[in-house]
Amino acid sequence: KDILLNYLGDAYTGNAYGEALNNANSVVDKSKFFNSLSNRCLTAVAANLMFDNPFISINKVGDYNGNPYQFGAMALGQHMLGISLWLKNMAEKNDSKMVHFSSRDGYYIKNIFDYLIKECGDDIQTNYLHISRKAFIPIEIKSKNDIKNIINNCSLYANSPKTIINRYNKVLADMDNDIIKKYIDAGIDLDKKFDNEDEFIRFLTALGDIQFSEEKAKKQFLLCKDYLMSAINNENDIVFDLGYSGKLHNDIVKCTGTNIIGAYVSKDGYNALKRIDENGLKIESYYSFIPSMQGIVNEYIFSDRGPSCIGYEEKNNNINVEFETKMLDYIGDYVINEINRGAYDYVKMFVSSFRKRLDIIKLMPMDASLLYEHFLVNPKPFDRAIFDYCLIEDEYYGGINERKLTEIWDWQLHDRGVYFKQNLPKKDVQVVERVIEKVPDNLVWEVYKEELMDRNLLSKALYWMSTDKTFFKKRLKDYMNGKRVN
Repeated sequence: KDILLNYLGDAYTGNAYGEALNNANSVVDKSKFFNSLSNRCLTAVAANLMFDNPFISINKVGDYNGNPYQFGAMALGQHMLGISLWLKNMAEKNDSKMVHFSSRDGYYIKNIFDYLIKECGDDIQTNYLHISRKAFIPIEIKSKNDIKNIINNCSLYANSPKTIINRYNKVLADMDNDIIKKYIDAGIDLDKKFDNEDEFIRFLTALGDIQFSEEKAKKQFLLCKDYLMSAINNENDIVFDLGYSGKLHNDIVKCTGTNIIGAYVSKDGYNALKRIDENGLKIESYYSFIPSMQGIVNEYIFSDRGPSCIGYEEKNNNINVEFETKMLDYIGDYVINEINRGAYDYVKMFVSSFRKRLDIIKLMPMDASLLYEHFLVNPKPFDRAIFDYCLIEDEYYGGINERKLTEIWDWQLHDRGVYFKQNLPKKDVQVVERVIEKVPDNLVWEVYKEELMDRNLLSKALYWMSTDKTFFKKRLKDYMNGKRVN
Protein backbone atom coordinates (compact mmCIF):
# COMPACT_ATOMS: atom_id res chain seq x y z
CA LYS A 1 0.00 0.00 0.00
CA ASP A 2 2.84 2.38 0.80
CA ILE A 3 4.35 1.83 -2.65
CA LEU A 4 0.98 2.32 -4.39
CA LEU A 5 0.24 5.56 -2.53
CA ASN A 6 3.80 6.96 -2.70
CA TYR A 7 4.30 6.89 1.09
CA LEU A 8 7.99 5.93 1.16
CA GLY A 9 9.44 9.35 1.91
CA ASP A 10 12.19 10.29 -0.52
CA ALA A 11 11.72 7.14 -2.60
CA TYR A 12 9.29 8.09 -5.38
CA THR A 13 6.95 5.18 -6.24
CA GLY A 14 4.40 6.77 -8.58
CA ASN A 15 1.72 9.26 -7.63
CA ALA A 16 -1.38 8.28 -9.63
CA TYR A 17 -3.67 8.44 -6.59
CA GLY A 18 -2.10 11.59 -5.20
CA GLU A 19 -2.63 13.43 -8.50
CA ALA A 20 -6.16 12.10 -9.07
CA LEU A 21 -7.34 12.78 -5.50
CA ASN A 22 -6.08 16.37 -5.45
CA ASN A 23 -9.16 18.30 -4.32
CA ALA A 24 -7.86 21.78 -5.22
CA ASN A 25 -10.34 23.68 -7.43
CA SER A 26 -12.35 20.49 -7.98
CA VAL A 27 -16.15 20.55 -8.30
CA VAL A 28 -16.17 16.92 -7.06
CA ASP A 29 -15.27 16.28 -3.40
CA LYS A 30 -12.55 13.62 -3.38
CA SER A 31 -11.24 14.33 0.12
CA LYS A 32 -13.21 11.46 1.69
CA PHE A 33 -12.28 8.85 -0.93
CA PHE A 34 -10.67 6.49 1.59
CA ASN A 35 -13.60 6.73 4.03
CA SER A 36 -15.36 4.21 1.80
CA LEU A 37 -14.71 0.50 2.41
CA SER A 38 -15.38 -0.18 -1.28
CA ASN A 39 -12.73 2.34 -2.34
CA ARG A 40 -10.22 0.86 0.08
CA CYS A 41 -10.92 -2.55 -1.48
CA LEU A 42 -10.22 -1.05 -4.92
CA THR A 43 -6.81 0.21 -3.86
CA ALA A 44 -5.94 -2.92 -1.89
CA VAL A 45 -6.36 -5.11 -4.95
CA ALA A 46 -4.30 -2.69 -7.09
CA ALA A 47 -1.51 -2.76 -4.49
CA ASN A 48 -1.52 -6.56 -4.23
CA LEU A 49 -1.60 -7.06 -7.98
CA MET A 50 1.14 -4.60 -8.91
CA PHE A 51 3.43 -4.63 -5.87
CA ASP A 52 3.37 -8.14 -4.41
CA ASN A 53 7.03 -7.85 -5.38
CA PRO A 54 8.01 -4.53 -3.76
CA PHE A 55 11.47 -4.36 -5.36
CA ILE A 56 10.41 -2.65 -8.58
CA SER A 57 12.36 0.21 -10.09
CA ILE A 58 9.95 3.11 -10.68
CA ASN A 59 10.77 6.03 -12.97
CA LYS A 60 10.39 9.37 -11.23
CA VAL A 61 8.71 11.07 -14.22
CA GLY A 62 5.69 8.75 -14.43
CA ASP A 63 2.82 7.35 -12.39
CA TYR A 64 2.44 4.02 -14.17
CA ASN A 65 6.12 3.42 -14.93
CA GLY A 66 5.43 3.79 -18.67
CA ASN A 67 3.95 0.29 -18.47
CA PRO A 68 0.71 -0.47 -20.37
CA TYR A 69 -0.03 -3.48 -18.15
CA GLN A 70 0.26 -1.38 -14.99
CA PHE A 71 -2.01 1.33 -16.41
CA GLY A 72 -4.54 -1.37 -17.29
CA ALA A 73 -4.29 -3.12 -13.94
CA MET A 74 -4.71 0.05 -11.91
CA ALA A 75 -6.72 2.61 -13.89
CA LEU A 76 -8.66 0.76 -16.59
CA GLY A 77 -9.25 -2.29 -14.39
CA GLN A 78 -11.07 -0.25 -11.74
CA HIS A 79 -13.01 1.63 -14.44
CA MET A 80 -14.17 -1.60 -16.10
CA LEU A 81 -15.01 -3.19 -12.75
CA GLY A 82 -17.23 -0.21 -11.93
CA ILE A 83 -19.00 -0.42 -15.29
CA SER A 84 -19.45 -4.21 -15.05
CA LEU A 85 -20.95 -4.06 -11.54
CA TRP A 86 -23.27 -1.26 -12.68
CA LEU A 87 -24.30 -3.31 -15.71
CA LYS A 88 -24.90 -6.41 -13.56
CA ASN A 89 -27.14 -4.43 -11.18
CA MET A 90 -28.96 -2.91 -14.15
CA ALA A 91 -29.65 -6.37 -15.63
CA GLU A 92 -30.95 -7.64 -12.28
CA LYS A 93 -33.18 -4.59 -11.80
CA ASN A 94 -34.74 -5.01 -15.27
CA ASP A 95 -34.90 -8.83 -15.09
CA SER A 96 -32.70 -8.92 -18.22
CA LYS A 97 -31.40 -12.32 -19.25
CA MET A 98 -29.36 -11.12 -22.23
CA VAL A 99 -26.78 -8.36 -22.52
CA HIS A 100 -25.55 -7.52 -26.03
CA PHE A 101 -22.13 -5.85 -26.28
CA SER A 102 -21.84 -3.70 -29.38
CA SER A 103 -18.77 -4.11 -31.55
CA ARG A 104 -16.08 -2.90 -31.20
CA ASP A 105 -16.49 -0.84 -28.03
CA GLY A 106 -17.80 -3.79 -26.06
CA TYR A 107 -15.17 -6.41 -26.89
CA TYR A 108 -12.85 -6.24 -23.87
CA ILE A 109 -15.50 -5.37 -21.31
CA LYS A 110 -17.60 -8.34 -22.48
CA ASN A 111 -14.77 -10.64 -21.42
CA ILE A 112 -14.69 -8.99 -17.99
CA PHE A 113 -18.48 -9.05 -17.61
CA ASP A 114 -18.59 -12.73 -18.62
CA TYR A 115 -16.04 -13.55 -15.91
CA LEU A 116 -17.97 -11.56 -13.29
CA ILE A 117 -21.29 -13.24 -14.13
CA LYS A 118 -19.76 -16.72 -14.17
CA GLU A 119 -18.10 -16.25 -10.77
CA CYS A 120 -21.26 -14.81 -9.26
CA GLY A 121 -23.44 -17.60 -10.68
CA ASP A 122 -25.92 -15.19 -12.29
CA ASP A 123 -28.28 -16.37 -15.02
CA ILE A 124 -27.35 -13.70 -17.58
CA GLN A 125 -26.29 -14.50 -21.14
CA THR A 126 -24.13 -12.25 -23.33
CA ASN A 127 -23.80 -11.71 -27.07
CA TYR A 128 -21.31 -9.80 -29.22
CA LEU A 129 -23.44 -7.68 -31.58
CA HIS A 130 -21.76 -6.62 -34.83
CA ILE A 131 -23.06 -3.11 -35.49
CA SER A 132 -21.57 0.15 -36.74
CA ARG A 133 -22.56 3.44 -38.30
CA LYS A 134 -21.67 2.13 -41.75
CA ALA A 135 -23.54 -1.16 -41.29
CA PHE A 136 -26.66 0.82 -40.31
CA ILE A 137 -26.67 3.03 -43.43
CA PRO A 138 -29.57 0.99 -44.93
CA ILE A 139 -31.65 1.85 -41.83
CA GLU A 140 -30.87 5.55 -42.23
CA ILE A 141 -31.24 5.73 -46.03
CA LYS A 142 -34.38 3.89 -47.12
CA SER A 143 -35.60 6.33 -49.79
CA LYS A 144 -34.25 9.03 -52.07
CA ASN A 145 -35.54 11.68 -49.67
CA ASP A 146 -33.29 10.30 -46.94
CA ILE A 147 -30.14 11.14 -48.95
CA LYS A 148 -30.22 14.67 -47.53
CA ASN A 149 -29.56 13.24 -44.04
CA ILE A 150 -25.98 12.46 -45.08
CA ILE A 151 -25.07 16.08 -44.38
CA ASN A 152 -25.55 15.47 -40.64
CA ASN A 153 -23.43 12.32 -40.58
CA CYS A 154 -20.00 13.26 -41.88
CA SER A 155 -17.31 15.90 -41.87
CA LEU A 156 -18.01 18.13 -44.86
CA TYR A 157 -14.48 19.30 -45.61
CA ALA A 158 -12.89 15.88 -45.13
CA ASN A 159 -14.84 14.37 -48.03
CA SER A 160 -15.26 14.42 -51.79
CA PRO A 161 -18.16 13.02 -53.86
CA LYS A 162 -16.13 9.85 -54.40
CA THR A 163 -15.64 9.18 -50.65
CA ILE A 164 -19.38 9.72 -50.05
CA ILE A 165 -20.24 7.30 -52.87
CA ASN A 166 -17.81 4.70 -51.51
CA ARG A 167 -19.25 5.08 -48.04
CA TYR A 168 -22.89 4.70 -49.13
CA ASN A 169 -22.39 2.07 -51.82
CA LYS A 170 -24.81 -0.31 -50.06
CA VAL A 171 -27.76 1.84 -51.16
CA LEU A 172 -26.35 3.08 -54.48
CA ALA A 173 -26.22 1.59 -57.95
CA ASP A 174 -22.78 0.33 -58.99
CA MET A 175 -20.61 2.99 -60.59
CA ASP A 176 -20.19 2.71 -64.38
CA ASN A 177 -19.28 4.98 -67.29
CA ASP A 178 -22.88 6.05 -67.82
CA ILE A 179 -23.20 7.22 -64.19
CA ILE A 180 -19.83 8.99 -64.34
CA LYS A 181 -21.02 10.88 -67.45
CA LYS A 182 -24.20 11.96 -65.65
CA TYR A 183 -22.12 13.41 -62.83
CA ILE A 184 -19.88 15.25 -65.31
CA ASP A 185 -22.95 16.65 -67.06
CA ALA A 186 -24.26 17.83 -63.69
CA GLY A 187 -20.96 19.66 -63.08
CA ILE A 188 -19.83 17.33 -60.27
CA ASP A 189 -16.08 16.75 -59.87
CA LEU A 190 -15.95 13.35 -58.13
CA ASP A 191 -12.41 13.77 -56.79
CA LYS A 192 -12.57 17.34 -55.47
CA LYS A 193 -13.19 17.83 -51.75
CA PHE A 194 -16.14 20.02 -50.86
CA ASP A 195 -15.47 23.71 -50.24
CA ASN A 196 -18.81 24.70 -48.74
CA GLU A 197 -22.24 23.47 -47.74
CA ASP A 198 -23.97 24.65 -50.93
CA GLU A 199 -21.59 22.53 -53.01
CA PHE A 200 -22.29 19.54 -50.79
CA ILE A 201 -26.08 19.91 -51.00
CA ARG A 202 -25.89 20.23 -54.79
CA PHE A 203 -23.97 16.94 -54.92
CA LEU A 204 -26.45 15.18 -52.59
CA THR A 205 -29.32 16.22 -54.86
CA ALA A 206 -27.44 14.76 -57.84
CA LEU A 207 -26.58 11.63 -55.86
CA GLY A 208 -30.24 10.92 -55.16
CA ASP A 209 -31.28 11.51 -58.78
CA ILE A 210 -28.38 9.67 -60.44
CA GLN A 211 -27.33 6.78 -58.25
CA PHE A 212 -29.76 5.94 -55.42
CA SER A 213 -31.10 2.40 -55.85
CA GLU A 214 -34.40 1.72 -54.11
CA GLU A 215 -34.10 -2.02 -54.86
CA LYS A 216 -30.60 -2.28 -53.41
CA ALA A 217 -31.52 -0.17 -50.36
CA LYS A 218 -34.53 -2.39 -49.59
CA LYS A 219 -32.46 -5.58 -49.91
CA GLN A 220 -29.75 -4.24 -47.59
CA PHE A 221 -32.32 -3.03 -45.06
CA LEU A 222 -33.87 -6.50 -44.87
CA LEU A 223 -30.42 -8.08 -44.37
CA CYS A 224 -29.75 -5.63 -41.55
CA LYS A 225 -33.15 -6.33 -40.00
CA ASP A 226 -32.72 -10.10 -40.26
CA TYR A 227 -29.34 -9.93 -38.51
CA LEU A 228 -30.67 -7.80 -35.65
CA MET A 229 -33.90 -9.81 -35.27
CA SER A 230 -31.91 -13.04 -35.02
CA ALA A 231 -30.16 -11.63 -31.93
CA ILE A 232 -32.74 -9.32 -30.33
CA ASN A 233 -36.31 -10.36 -29.58
CA ASN A 234 -36.99 -9.33 -25.99
CA GLU A 235 -37.66 -5.83 -24.66
CA ASN A 236 -35.74 -6.69 -21.50
CA ASP A 237 -32.54 -7.26 -23.49
CA ILE A 238 -29.77 -4.72 -22.86
CA VAL A 239 -27.40 -3.33 -25.49
CA PHE A 240 -24.15 -1.94 -24.06
CA ASP A 241 -22.26 0.81 -25.88
CA LEU A 242 -19.87 3.58 -24.86
CA GLY A 243 -22.50 6.08 -26.04
CA TYR A 244 -23.19 8.87 -26.93
CA SER A 245 -26.14 10.39 -28.80
CA GLY A 246 -28.52 7.41 -28.92
CA LYS A 247 -28.50 7.33 -32.74
CA LEU A 248 -27.39 3.71 -33.19
CA HIS A 249 -29.72 2.56 -30.42
CA ASN A 250 -32.62 4.36 -32.06
CA ASP A 251 -31.78 2.60 -35.34
CA ILE A 252 -31.90 -0.80 -33.60
CA VAL A 253 -35.31 0.01 -32.07
CA LYS A 254 -36.68 1.28 -35.41
CA CYS A 255 -35.39 -1.71 -37.32
CA THR A 256 -36.49 -4.45 -34.91
CA GLY A 257 -39.61 -2.84 -33.50
CA THR A 258 -38.37 -3.87 -30.05
CA ASN A 259 -37.80 -1.07 -27.52
CA ILE A 260 -34.83 -2.71 -25.83
CA ILE A 261 -32.77 -1.11 -23.06
CA GLY A 262 -29.60 0.84 -23.80
CA ALA A 263 -26.66 0.93 -21.39
CA TYR A 264 -24.25 3.80 -22.10
CA VAL A 265 -21.12 4.80 -20.26
CA SER A 266 -22.07 8.41 -21.04
CA LYS A 267 -24.43 10.50 -23.13
CA ASP A 268 -23.47 13.61 -25.06
CA GLY A 269 -25.98 15.94 -23.44
CA TYR A 270 -28.78 17.72 -25.29
CA ASN A 271 -28.65 15.64 -28.50
CA ALA A 272 -29.03 12.39 -26.57
CA LEU A 273 -31.75 13.69 -24.23
CA LYS A 274 -33.75 15.09 -27.17
CA ARG A 275 -33.51 11.85 -29.18
CA ILE A 276 -34.38 9.72 -26.15
CA ASP A 277 -37.41 11.87 -25.36
CA GLU A 278 -38.69 12.12 -28.95
CA ASN A 279 -38.44 8.37 -29.59
CA GLY A 280 -39.31 7.05 -26.15
CA LEU A 281 -35.95 5.27 -25.84
CA LYS A 282 -34.91 3.45 -22.68
CA ILE A 283 -31.26 4.39 -22.20
CA GLU A 284 -29.46 4.46 -18.85
CA SER A 285 -26.03 6.01 -18.33
CA TYR A 286 -23.14 5.02 -16.05
CA TYR A 287 -22.08 8.66 -15.74
CA SER A 288 -24.56 11.45 -15.04
CA PHE A 289 -22.20 13.95 -16.70
CA ILE A 290 -20.15 14.25 -19.89
CA PRO A 291 -16.50 13.21 -19.34
CA SER A 292 -13.95 15.60 -20.79
CA MET A 293 -12.35 12.90 -22.94
CA GLN A 294 -15.28 10.87 -24.24
CA GLY A 295 -14.60 10.12 -27.89
CA ILE A 296 -11.77 8.79 -30.03
CA VAL A 297 -9.04 8.20 -27.41
CA ASN A 298 -11.43 6.47 -25.00
CA GLU A 299 -12.85 4.32 -27.82
CA TYR A 300 -9.37 3.30 -28.96
CA ILE A 301 -8.53 1.90 -25.51
CA PHE A 302 -11.83 -0.02 -25.27
CA SER A 303 -12.08 -1.31 -28.84
CA ASP A 304 -11.56 -4.73 -30.38
CA ARG A 305 -8.35 -4.80 -32.42
CA GLY A 306 -10.06 -6.61 -35.28
CA PRO A 307 -11.63 -4.91 -38.33
CA SER A 308 -14.90 -3.02 -38.11
CA CYS A 309 -18.24 -4.39 -39.30
CA ILE A 310 -19.40 -2.66 -42.50
CA GLY A 311 -22.57 -4.59 -43.38
CA TYR A 312 -24.28 -7.94 -43.80
CA GLU A 313 -24.62 -10.47 -46.60
CA GLU A 314 -26.60 -13.65 -47.16
CA LYS A 315 -24.69 -16.88 -47.76
CA ASN A 316 -26.23 -20.36 -47.74
CA ASN A 317 -29.40 -18.99 -46.11
CA ASN A 318 -27.38 -17.46 -43.27
CA ILE A 319 -26.72 -13.78 -42.53
CA ASN A 320 -22.96 -13.22 -42.38
CA VAL A 321 -21.13 -10.12 -41.20
CA GLU A 322 -18.94 -8.20 -43.66
CA PHE A 323 -15.73 -6.58 -42.36
CA GLU A 324 -13.51 -3.80 -43.65
CA THR A 325 -9.78 -4.28 -44.26
CA LYS A 326 -7.89 -3.84 -40.98
CA MET A 327 -5.35 -1.04 -40.82
CA LEU A 328 -1.90 -2.30 -39.82
CA ASP A 329 -1.21 -1.06 -36.30
CA TYR A 330 1.05 -3.64 -34.67
CA ILE A 331 2.19 -1.38 -31.85
CA GLY A 332 -1.42 -0.44 -31.09
CA ASP A 333 -2.39 -4.11 -31.04
CA TYR A 334 0.29 -4.88 -28.47
CA VAL A 335 -0.37 -1.82 -26.28
CA ILE A 336 -4.16 -2.20 -26.14
CA ASN A 337 -3.99 -5.95 -25.56
CA GLU A 338 -1.51 -5.41 -22.69
CA ILE A 339 -3.66 -2.68 -21.14
CA ASN A 340 -6.75 -4.86 -21.27
CA ARG A 341 -4.84 -7.91 -20.01
CA GLY A 342 -3.98 -5.84 -16.95
CA ALA A 343 -7.63 -4.76 -16.57
CA TYR A 344 -8.83 -8.38 -16.79
CA ASP A 345 -6.28 -9.54 -14.20
CA TYR A 346 -7.37 -6.75 -11.86
CA VAL A 347 -11.06 -7.69 -12.07
CA LYS A 348 -10.19 -11.37 -11.69
CA MET A 349 -8.27 -10.68 -8.46
CA PHE A 350 -10.98 -8.34 -7.13
CA VAL A 351 -13.83 -10.79 -7.78
CA SER A 352 -11.90 -13.77 -6.41
CA SER A 353 -11.15 -11.76 -3.25
CA PHE A 354 -14.60 -10.28 -2.63
CA ARG A 355 -17.01 -12.54 -4.55
CA LYS A 356 -18.95 -13.49 -1.41
CA ARG A 357 -19.20 -9.87 -0.29
CA LEU A 358 -20.09 -8.08 -3.53
CA ASP A 359 -23.43 -7.12 -2.00
CA ILE A 360 -21.63 -4.65 0.30
CA ILE A 361 -19.37 -3.25 -2.46
CA LYS A 362 -21.03 0.06 -3.30
CA LEU A 363 -19.03 2.02 -5.88
CA MET A 364 -19.81 5.52 -7.04
CA PRO A 365 -19.01 5.71 -10.77
CA MET A 366 -16.48 8.50 -10.29
CA ASP A 367 -14.71 6.60 -7.50
CA ALA A 368 -14.17 3.48 -9.62
CA SER A 369 -13.26 5.54 -12.69
CA LEU A 370 -11.25 8.33 -11.10
CA LEU A 371 -7.76 7.12 -12.09
CA TYR A 372 -8.82 6.35 -15.65
CA GLU A 373 -10.55 9.67 -16.37
CA HIS A 374 -7.75 11.61 -14.69
CA PHE A 375 -5.17 9.91 -16.89
CA LEU A 376 -7.07 10.76 -20.09
CA VAL A 377 -7.22 14.43 -19.09
CA ASN A 378 -3.84 14.88 -17.43
CA PRO A 379 -1.38 12.09 -18.33
CA LYS A 380 2.30 12.43 -17.57
CA PRO A 381 4.23 12.42 -20.87
CA PHE A 382 6.35 9.44 -19.80
CA ASP A 383 3.24 7.29 -19.22
CA ARG A 384 1.41 8.57 -22.29
CA ALA A 385 4.44 7.67 -24.40
CA ILE A 386 3.17 4.08 -24.56
CA PHE A 387 0.62 5.38 -27.10
CA ASP A 388 3.11 7.36 -29.21
CA TYR A 389 3.10 5.09 -32.23
CA CYS A 390 -0.49 3.84 -32.02
CA LEU A 391 -2.36 4.76 -35.20
CA ILE A 392 -5.91 5.99 -35.72
CA GLU A 393 -7.93 6.36 -38.91
CA ASP A 394 -11.23 8.18 -39.37
CA GLU A 395 -11.14 9.68 -42.84
CA TYR A 396 -14.89 9.87 -43.33
CA TYR A 397 -15.93 11.64 -40.14
CA GLY A 398 -12.80 13.49 -39.13
CA GLY A 399 -10.50 13.53 -42.14
CA ILE A 400 -7.98 11.47 -40.17
CA ASN A 401 -5.75 9.15 -42.20
CA GLU A 402 -3.28 7.03 -40.21
CA ARG A 403 -2.49 9.72 -37.65
CA LYS A 404 -0.81 9.04 -34.33
CA LEU A 405 -3.27 8.66 -31.49
CA THR A 406 -1.31 11.17 -29.41
CA GLU A 407 -1.88 13.84 -32.08
CA ILE A 408 -5.63 13.32 -31.84
CA TRP A 409 -5.29 13.27 -28.05
CA ASP A 410 -3.57 16.67 -28.11
CA TRP A 411 -6.21 18.07 -30.44
CA GLN A 412 -9.03 16.85 -28.21
CA LEU A 413 -7.40 18.25 -25.07
CA HIS A 414 -6.87 21.62 -26.77
CA ASP A 415 -10.41 21.62 -28.17
CA ARG A 416 -11.88 21.10 -24.70
CA GLY A 417 -9.55 23.47 -22.90
CA VAL A 418 -7.87 20.88 -20.69
CA TYR A 419 -4.50 20.51 -22.37
CA PHE A 420 -2.11 18.79 -19.94
CA LYS A 421 0.92 20.89 -20.94
CA GLN A 422 -0.57 23.60 -18.73
CA ASN A 423 1.07 21.82 -15.79
CA LEU A 424 4.59 22.21 -17.20
CA PRO A 425 6.67 25.24 -16.23
CA LYS A 426 5.97 28.09 -18.64
CA LYS A 427 9.48 28.09 -20.12
CA ASP A 428 9.16 24.36 -20.91
CA VAL A 429 5.90 24.97 -22.76
CA GLN A 430 7.63 27.66 -24.86
CA VAL A 431 10.57 25.36 -25.62
CA VAL A 432 8.23 22.58 -26.69
CA GLU A 433 6.20 24.86 -28.96
CA ARG A 434 9.29 26.50 -30.51
CA VAL A 435 11.56 23.51 -31.08
CA ILE A 436 9.43 20.43 -31.25
CA GLU A 437 7.41 21.36 -34.36
CA LYS A 438 6.33 18.01 -35.82
CA VAL A 439 7.94 15.87 -33.11
CA PRO A 440 5.32 14.63 -30.57
CA ASP A 441 5.68 15.40 -26.86
CA ASN A 442 6.73 11.85 -26.02
CA LEU A 443 9.45 9.77 -24.45
CA VAL A 444 11.95 10.62 -27.22
CA TRP A 445 11.53 14.34 -26.48
CA GLU A 446 11.61 13.79 -22.71
CA VAL A 447 14.96 11.99 -22.96
CA TYR A 448 16.28 14.77 -25.20
CA LYS A 449 15.32 17.46 -22.66
CA GLU A 450 16.76 15.50 -19.73
CA GLU A 451 20.02 14.34 -21.29
CA LEU A 452 20.97 16.28 -24.42
CA MET A 453 19.58 19.81 -24.25
CA ASP A 454 22.96 21.18 -23.11
CA ARG A 455 25.19 18.86 -25.16
CA ASN A 456 27.10 19.80 -28.33
CA LEU A 457 25.52 19.86 -31.80
CA LEU A 458 27.12 16.60 -32.93
CA SER A 459 25.63 14.69 -29.96
CA LYS A 460 22.23 16.13 -30.71
CA ALA A 461 22.53 15.24 -34.41
CA LEU A 462 23.46 11.63 -33.64
CA TYR A 463 20.56 11.36 -31.20
CA TRP A 464 17.92 12.61 -33.66
CA MET A 465 19.39 10.57 -36.51
CA SER A 466 18.84 7.39 -34.47
CA THR A 467 15.41 8.28 -33.01
CA ASP A 468 13.56 10.36 -35.63
CA LYS A 469 15.10 10.57 -39.10
CA THR A 470 12.39 12.94 -40.40
CA PHE A 471 13.14 15.48 -37.69
CA PHE A 472 16.91 14.98 -38.20
CA LYS A 473 16.66 15.67 -41.96
CA LYS A 474 14.68 18.84 -41.35
CA ARG A 475 17.22 20.13 -38.83
CA LEU A 476 20.12 19.19 -41.15
CA LYS A 477 18.45 21.08 -44.00
CA ASP A 478 17.99 24.12 -41.75
CA TYR A 479 21.67 23.94 -40.75
CA MET A 480 22.83 23.69 -44.38
CA ASN A 481 20.72 26.74 -45.22
CA GLY A 482 22.45 28.75 -42.53
CA LYS A 483 19.56 28.78 -40.07
CA ARG A 484 20.21 28.61 -36.35
CA VAL A 485 19.76 25.07 -35.05
CA ASN A 486 19.28 24.23 -31.34
